[in-house]
Amino acid sequence: MSEIICPACGAAIPEGLKFCTNCGAKTPEAPPPVPAAPQPKPEPAAPAPLRFLDYLLMILVFSVPLVGAVIASMWAFGWALGGKTKKDRKAFALAQFVVKAAFILAFLVFYFVNFNAMNEFIKVMLS
Repeated sequence: MSEIICPACGAAIPEGLKFCTNCGAKTPEAPPPVPAAPQPKPEPAAPAPLRFLDYLLMILVFSVPLVGAVIASMWAFGWALGGKTKKDRKAFALAQFVVKAAFILAFLVFYFVNFNAMNEFIKVMLS
């Protein structure tokens, strides 16, 4: 059992007593324990960047019209793999999705603007 030294008379006071047994002085209070500093949360490991082969395979998959559009939308908006797609893959898929949407929109505008002209051209060619 450890002892505390009385600040008034210098006598040894057994631990746990509130007053000195020699002079009756109050024992000094032990300093409050210093709380441990909070541990910082570990940083998650950065995902590995996509390799050349990953980009090549994605370009090949996105070149198939319907499959590419479906996979691009799934990866771009996080609907695939529980939303845990790599940031590079998600950015590339979003870019592909925007490009495909722009081409589809341009095709539809061109088709409907020139629909009557195309029909007249076909009629003239066939007659």
